[in-house]
Amino acid sequence: MKYNYIPKLDLNISAIGFGTWPLGGDAYGSVNDDESIAALEYAFDKGVNFFDTANIYGNGHSEKILTLFARGKREKITISSKAGYQDYGKGSQNFSEQFIAVSIHEILKRLKTDYLDIFFLHSPHRELIASGKAHSLLSKLKSSGIIRLGGISVKTADDGLLAVETGQVDLIQVVFNLIDQSAKNNGLLELAYKKKIAIIAKVPLCYGFLTGKYHEGSKFGDNDHRRRFAETEQSEWISRIKAFDQTCDKGGKTLSQLALQFCLAQESITSTIPGMKTVQQVRENLDAATLPLLTACEIKEIEQNNLSLSGSNNNCPGKAA
Repeated sequence: MKYNYIPKLDLNISAIGFGTWPLGGDAYGSVNDDESIAALEYAFDKGVNFFDTANIYGNGHSEKILTLFARGKREKITISSKAGYQDYGKGSQNFSEQFIAVSIHEILKRLKTDYLDIFFLHSPHRELIASGKAHSLLSKLKSSGIIRLGGISVKTADDGLLAVETGQVDLIQVVFNLIDQSAKNNGLLELAYKKKIAIIAKVPLCYGFLTGKYHEGSKFGDNDHRRRFAETEQSEWISRIKAFDQTCDKGGKTLSQLALQFCLAQESITSTIPGMKTVQQVRENLDAATLPLLTACEIKEIEQNNLSLSGSNNNCPGKAA
């Protein structure tokens, strides 16, 4: 496992972290809690020490599962969580000091810890960032000692750029993957690197579509948030992914591994957090860190494929999540 240093935390975190949204059981289909814990244990044994969650993932369920896994390991792992949604299904948000304070108290209670290594405001609206209110809120939380670092999990790469330009955060969590490279194209990755602001790449497998498991007409159940994507959108989008097949074949990699290696190739990305549910998924994803790295030619080919994708909207659907 490769590790990257976060000076403001004075520690190294794994370049591939563990996104726990799927473990909530209400986003990527049903889960088996024993299987979830086994996946977390396997990841830890293979060197993963960064685990990302949020209070809305299964209405706190992913945090409870993370707690069961983390017994006796708290000082060995880095945990980040998020808050800001009142009702995620309806998109209702609240970033008042009182609501965020209560949310963090509940998060800590579920995690059975007295501090968070990293806390993210969860997809705040642009005005909160531009006004400086996000910075003020995070600063107060840090001063209280309840969080060590504060960041924003942004809706868009442009929101991330605004936060970095104003110097308001320690970290930015932003969508970045083979399809959605807007965080690189708009200069966010470069500027954050210059300002020593850590970038956490979320949705590196683009909600599982970059696993190559889905095809035109794939259906998703009621407890899978991907059902909100229109079939026409899925169809067009899946066809775009085929542009990367040749790169996978030449490198002997799965599509998932190619996607993660593309994130790892970005010097400015501190960690990427694929969502995982099973030991098998963890094993395949972590192999991306041990396979031969992408060549400069392959990276250029990927970037050119992205720019040449049909249509004007190359973004990951549902990226605001």
